[in-house]
Amino acid sequence: MTFHLSPLQIDEILRRLDIVETIGRYVSLKPSGKNFKGVCPFHPEKTPSLMVSPEKNLWHCFGCGLGGNAFSFVMKAENITFPEAAKILAERAGVSIELSYKNRKEISEKETLFSILDSIAKFYHQSLLNSNKAKTAREYLSKRGISGDSIKTFKLGFSPPDDELVDFLKKNNISLETALKTGTVTRRAGENYHDYFRGRIIFPIHDTQGRMMAFGGRVMTDSQPKYLNSPETAVFSKGKNLYGLNLARGEMGKTRDAIIVEGYIDLIALHQNGIKNSVASLGTSLTKAQAELLSRYCDNVIMAYDSDTAGTHATSRGVEIIEETGIPVKILLMPKGTDPDSFIKKEGVLEFRKKKEKAISFIEFKARILSQNFDLKSPEGKAGFVREIIPALTKIKDPVRRDEYIKRISQKLDVREEILRHLKISSKEEKAETVHLGKIFGTSGAELHLIKIMLHYPEVIPEVRKVLEPENFNERELIETVKTLYQIWADDHRFDSADFAKYINDEKLLSKITGWLLSQEPPFSQEAVSSLIKSVKDQELKSKMKDLEKEIQAMLSSGCAK
Repeated sequence: MTFHLSPLQIDEILRRLDIVETIGRYVSLKPSGKNFKGVCPFHPEKTPSLMVSPEKNLWHCFGCGLGGNAFSFVMKAENITFPEAAKILAERAGVSIELSYKNRKEISEKETLFSILDSIAKFYHQSLLNSNKAKTAREYLSKRGISGDSIKTFKLGFSPPDDELVDFLKKNNISLETALKTGTVTRRAGENYHDYFRGRIIFPIHDTQGRMMAFGGRVMTDSQPKYLNSPETAVFSKGKNLYGLNLARGEMGKTRDAIIVEGYIDLIALHQNGIKNSVASLGTSLTKAQAELLSRYCDNVIMAYDSDTAGTHATSRGVEIIEETGIPVKILLMPKGTDPDSFIKKEGVLEFRKKKEKAISFIEFKARILSQNFDLKSPEGKAGFVREIIPALTKIKDPVRRDEYIKRISQKLDVREEILRHLKISSKEEKAETVHLGKIFGTSGAELHLIKIMLHYPEVIPEVRKVLEPENFNERELIETVKTLYQIWADDHRFDSADFAKYINDEKLLSKITGWLLSQEPPFSQEAVSSLIKSVKDQELKSKMKDLEKEIQAMLSSGCAK
């Protein structure tokens, strides 16, 4: 579905908003000349490369290449759609916006679901606190060491076993048909509505904005399944969210690291003991979307999954997924038969923190597992070990870390480093980076340099426009940029760098343009402009000649030429 605000509406919202204040809600920014700098939340880094320009009303990260205006930043930071970001920013700016019927309907439907889920969460919470039927649930939580403060902080609840939720919804005039869309009630054809979680302790799941979007439910007996999560809905996708992130992201932003555990109670135990930069993976194998979500808030991750076989396998899969995002990950090794909650109860939080400090690297963890599977005293065992460890090495994006691990594995196996380096397969990302560094868009420097001059010195746009068409440029990105420059100038006979966001919907292209805008201004002279125009025209002529030669050659080859 497409959604557009008019250029005037976008302009008004951006004009009223302070982009430094807007981005400062998510990132700590410090003055840097006439701009502001901060650590980019969208990729792992220690040296700030995020640049925010209040003058140009733009942001750009010179590390990962992303950029844009306030809209694009909030969309990425909150993982929301453009209509949702428009609504948030318009409210902050005090601007009334008119959404299309479809967009109003979509946002209204989501807001309705969020509202119903919030009411249900309050019902479950009050049931846990006050209902006689929740006595067993309260005793269970007390036995598990969960305090009253934690019950309130995490808004824990209880779902009565006799479908009281359905009666609650009816009394509050909440449509049961709509409640079906929240995943909290079920109904088979011809049957009555039932509470999906009845008889379970409830763990509410919030999005990063703190909105209620789903629930997890746990039985207090040995019946199966032990846990139930809400099904996929319009406002919830299990593989794209993390339990407790709404409470942890502030602390993660300060420490720049995160601990990830498997279970709800493990997570609550950590927070209750002051380790608040922790989240849980909602009982699933960690997904790429969850790893990317983590990467917005931290530079390092420590996995503290259960020590059983399933937990070890989940850890092994999860660390590779996290490493692929570029975030260094370590593994906190739990004693056999324990999880974070049981370990803290037995050994105390201080011992857990000591374990955290001794967490081992991804490759060390992988090597431990492989060492149990191969006889490292035999040539065949060493070969098998190397064959299995090489794919893991390719997941590590940082060449310095990867090089150090190759040295360690060489020493462990008593195998020459050159052999491991010869076998090492470069990742696709590495190859792409090499191409990017050696070649900009596959175009000549003249085209890009001329565009940068037009961006920084817009007064030359009319002159260039007289002699060059957008199609005179060779690459799609450059053609689209020139078209937009010409259109902006034709519409207003002026140029504002923030205008690009009103004309360009291509996120990647907008990121590149913001990078050019916030990079150092290119040297400018009238002679340089004339020379660059000539170079672009000459290059186009050469390109046409090559195409013509190919066409003639094709005709000759087919015997069509006479």
